[in-house]
Amino acid sequence: MKKVQRIAELYICPNIARMIAATIFSLHIFILTSAQSKPNIVLFISDDLNQQDVGCYGNADVKTPNIDLLASEGMRFNKAYAASPMCAPSRSVIFTGLYPFKNGSQMNHFTVHARTPNLPQFLQKQGYRVVISGKVDVYPIDNFPFERIGEEFGKYAPVENRLDRKMETVRMIEEHFKTKPEQPICLIIAPWVPHVPWFPNRDFDPERLKLPDYLADTKETRHALASYYQSIGEADKMLGEVMKALDQAGKKENTVTMFTSDQGAQFPSAKWTVYDRGLRVPLIVRWPGKTVKGTESDALVSLVDLTPTMVDIAGGKAEQNWDGASFKDILLNKKKHITNMFLQRHL
Repeated sequence: MKKVQRIAELYICPNIARMIAATIFSLHIFILTSAQSKPNIVLFISDDLNQQDVGCYGNADVKTPNIDLLASEGMRFNKAYAASPMCAPSRSVIFTGLYPFKNGSQMNHFTVHARTPNLPQFLQKQGYRVVISGKVDVYPIDNFPFERIGEEFGKYAPVENRLDRKMETVRMIEEHFKTKPEQPICLIIAPWVPHVPWFPNRDFDPERLKLPDYLADTKETRHALASYYQSIGEADKMLGEVMKALDQAGKKENTVTMFTSDQGAQFPSAKWTVYDRGLRVPLIVRWPGKTVKGTESDALVSLVDLTPTMVDIAGGKAEQNWDGASFKDILLNKKKHITNMFLQRHL
């Protein structure tokens, strides 16, 4: 009898212990998951990319499978515009919700006014970890309290460093959701692609490319276009790595993923000008369970609307002095357009 009792103790106790441990672990995961009620936000800012040079916007030559996938799973905006055709002024608009003449960054590499409120400050108040990976290009940098990673590929040169070869962005995504699963994150990925100098062409036959109607058809132009398309492909691969990391972390469904560009490409009548190719940019937003898959919007939106929209998604309130307006209700299919003053500036 004692032998039977001892066997029962040896068998039952470890199993009960395992059951208790499993229950505690499941409860812990449930609590952590429930605690993050706000969605994560990922914003991928490509560098110098025309809207018309993306596959889902009708370009049959360029190779952008990951951008196209994002569009098929979210909403594509057809009338999205930068507020400036220059890098630093455009990015200052993205991160402040203010036009350049108001935030102070009117020319390239100008600083914003001292103590200008900005995106990381707004989202940190909502409990977000705010990280920028790669290029920052807003000044003074100390005014923008981003947590910074990827500083190597955030530099202009050498070109080979522009691809996040150390996979810092992917590793940060993995690390964050393992160590801080209860905290929502806003992650901004900002590589120097497809900014010039472009990567050497490997995948395109310049003679077979359909030349955009605003460019002169010369041998030099065709070779430049092929290298530009090659660099767009590199940006697309980086986006794909980020999307895969979110999926593997199990966070795709609770993440608003955005893709855009700061302004148009480094071609005549594009970047540095207020022509359509200088200002019209791609804008794609995927919000699983909120945006209808594969939809398009003809709402007139500006990159000045990004900060108001992200703050709105995070549960924050609009600032009275913002020039931009939230387009969250367009994403939720509650509105077709937003009412806002729409300006571009070029000096």
